[in-house]
Amino acid sequence: MVEGTYVLRSDESVAPLSHPIPVNDFEVLYISRDGDLVLGREQGALARLPIDAQPDARLVMNSVGQVALYANATDQRYVHGILGDALEAATLLVLDVREGQIRLLARVDLPGEDVYEGIAPFWADIDGDGVEDLVTTVSNGSLGARLRAYLWDGGGVRQEADGPAIGQGNRWRHQLSAAPFAPAGQIEIAATQTPHIAGALEFYRFSGAALERTATFPGPTTHALGSRNLDQTAAGDFNGDGRPEVLAMDAARRTVVAVGRDEAGARELWRLDAGGEIVSNFAPVELLDGQLGLAVGTADRRLRVWLPK
Repeated sequence: MVEGTYVLRSDESVAPLSHPIPVNDFEVLYISRDGDLVLGREQGALARLPIDAQPDARLVMNSVGQVALYANATDQRYVHGILGDALEAATLLVLDVREGQIRLLARVDLPGEDVYEGIAPFWADIDGDGVEDLVTTVSNGSLGARLRAYLWDGGGVRQEADGPAIGQGNRWRHQLSAAPFAPAGQIEIAATQTPHIAGALEFYRFSGAALERTATFPGPTTHALGSRNLDQTAAGDFNGDGRPEVLAMDAARRTVVAVGRDEAGARELWRLDAGGEIVSNFAPVELLDGQLGLAVGTADRRLRVWLPK
């Protein structure tokens, strides 16, 4: 066996719409069909935590091995149903997994009708303190969706920071990524507002108290209504100019559109014709020389691959 390779044998107890993550050389963490979080080895489960996770919940790990995920799935709050079912999470958990045990580090329970409208948060250091924070999407039937960041101190949440809400229910915001998008290299969060109806790519920056929108580019989409695929987007320096750009699709979903930041706001940098409707995730490919390529699948069952010149 090649060092660093994992062979995961699942059974009927593993949630089919999620995926396990390795926590060390011998153990994996996964969601079970009944919504439990399970730490297991090939020989069986070591620890189990009942959390009522969504069946498609993703586990996300930061650079020091801490795991965040959504829990307490419910269809009794705000039901929008754009991600394939009526279940959304009411709780955010952060966990530490070591020595065969699952230890709770932090728990955030949303009040009222609020839900986390997505299948996972993501980790990113948005305030530049060297510690990764958590970015989420919070929604309800009155205000629709807004970005919310939880600033993390390594052991707990020290501050919440919200972006502006859309302003009405049944309007979603797709959190994408965080990178030094800003003209001077500051970290910004990219998101797509209402990707199903005249979408707009947005950039946000942590101001010390809130997430402030710094730029908007109208037109692109990053998600198909009813799909669990939230990866029809990517971010990176694909054109080799030393600056990251965000990749999305045009409204017809046939063209990859690259959007970058400048002093005037956000603008299109380049585009690639896929020759058909894009139906797969975006798959960036790092080449041996460090440059990035991109692959997508289209509705006519073709794989389109672009490589740098």
